[in-house]
Parts: sequence; structure tokens; C-alpha cells
Amino acid sequence: MDVIDSAGGRDVITADIDYQLPQQPNTVSNYDALVAAEYCSIIENTELFECAICFTDIEPGCGIVLRDCLHMFCRTCLAHHIGYSENAVVGCPFNNGEYRCLSTLQDREIRALVSEDVYEKHLALSAREAESRDAHSYHCATPDCPGWCTYDDDVNEFFCYTCRRSNCLTCRAIHEGQNCLEYQRELRAKRYKDPAAMIANSTLEELLKFGDAMKCP
Repeated sequence: MDVIDSAGGRDVITADIDYQLPQQPNTVSNYDALVAAEYCSIIENTELFECAICFTDIEPGCGIVLRDCLHMFCRTCLAHHIGYSENAVVGCPFNNGEYRCLSTLQDREIRALVSEDVYEKHLALSAREAESRDAHSYHCATPDCPGWCTYDDDVNEFFCYTCRRSNCLTCRAIHEGQNCLEYQRELRAKRYKDPAAMIANSTLEELLKFGDAMKCP
């Protein structure tokens, strides 16, 4: 440390000090970790925790951290939760009596945690729920065919790529080789003989009555 007399009679003190900037966090490593986590289907735990379902201590790497809410569970409990779910959207199972989590599992988490058969069941459930919620949905009239579509008001035909058959949206039926008039005439001829035809004809009359369908010009 040096002391120098200034012209004004005051001492000016100068010192040689080694100044270091505060150590910054390794932002590059943190960013790389976030990017890596984003591309992973599931995020594993890095520390010991107790599963909120089975109350078992879960070692690092043996549990799952849910992306949307960060709640942690063991793999087995989450897989069973997905398999027993009757809803297309699988919610977080955390519920301690005071707080119930309203977050949901992402599709990539579900796919990574369950078998292919369970995942296919989940997809089928999602498709059925989406179909039931859409006012402009139509299910293929071929028996046991899972095909369905959503349609605009100006569309009269749905070709099902599952069973490769063409559905008439006006008649709500498959009548390949016949136009709508011929099909309706056939229905009227069978209406007192065939119960299925009676139901189809009644459905068509209701559609015509409420303006949901119109006769082919």
C-alpha cells in the first residue's frame, strides 16, 4: 500500500488489490442439460425420494419426474396408473388429501412407461373420446370397423381407409352400387320386414325432419 502527499495537504491512499469477478455458473452445461432433457421421453430422478403411491424409497435413476408438475413416482406405480386409467387424458396421480394435482402426463411419457399393447389401448381410448366430443363425427357403418371421420356440412361421402368402403353421409349408411333414391326406396320396401332397415329408415326420417339431412336432388 502506498501513501502520497497531495498538494492540498491530504493524504491520498492507493492500494494494489487483486479483484476477481464472482464466479459465474456454468450456463453452457445447464443449457446442454435442458436440451438433453427435452429430447428424452422421460426424466429420471437424481436423488432419493419416497413414492407418493407405494411409499417406497426410490433410488436415483429408478423413478420418474413428471414434466408438467415435477411430482415423482416409481416406474411401476406410474405404469399401473396409466394401465388402469379409463380416461384418454391421464392425470397426475398425486393426491395427499389436501392437494390433488391437476396436471397431466405427456404422450411421450405414457409411451415410454407402458407396453405396446397398453399404449395401443390408450390410443384407442383417445380416439373414441375425440370422436364422441365432435358434433361432426361419423363412424364407419361397416360392422366392427374402427374407422371414423369429421366432416364439413357440404361433404356427402366418407371413404373409410380402414375397411376401404364408401359411406354415404346423407343416408348414414353404406349403399355402394345404389344412389340415395334407390337406397331409400329399398328401405321403404323393407321397412316392415327388416328391423335393421326400419331403424335406419327411422333415423333418416329424423334427420330430414330436423334439417340435419336433405333429399338428394
